[in-house]
Amino acid sequence: MADDPSSFATDLWASLEAISVVRRYESGTLLFEQGESASGIYLIQKGQVRLWIPEGSGPIILATSVASGTMLALSEAISEGTHKLSAMALVQTEAGFVPRETLMGYLREHHKICLQVVRTLSEDLHGLYHSFQRLNLAHPRSRRWQPDGGTQ
Repeated sequence: MADDPSSFATDLWASLEAISVVRRYESGTLLFEQGESASGIYLIQKGQVRLWIPEGSGPIILATSVASGTMLALSEAISEGTHKLSAMALVQTEAGFVPRETLMGYLREHHKICLQVVRTLSEDLHGLYHSFQRLNLAHPRSRRWQPDGGTQ
């Protein structure tokens, strides 16, 4: 495996796709809902999926859409957590689904793929860090948390 990031992503995707089962979702069908136990990961192969954070009966906090080549619920599946977002097919969508048990067994047997998953999760964490950093810089008058426990 090369150190080229695109090669890395392709290798990981191909490995996970090989152990996935293709599921088809009609437009408007939920893939998963916030708060549900994460039973596996989704590899969006074709179509478009809307992601959002529902806030009870109030407004949607975050809304975005993703398309082919997107992996969903990796962190939640590995941590045996619940979905932090809800996901719905916007158009007819095909997604490879890898059940959590299959994923964990595969990672135990394929250490290079396991390390690629760790790298992916690390990159996701760094991406979130930079997103929060941009939000903080975009609101210079907002109160900022200080390490000593106070705010500025």
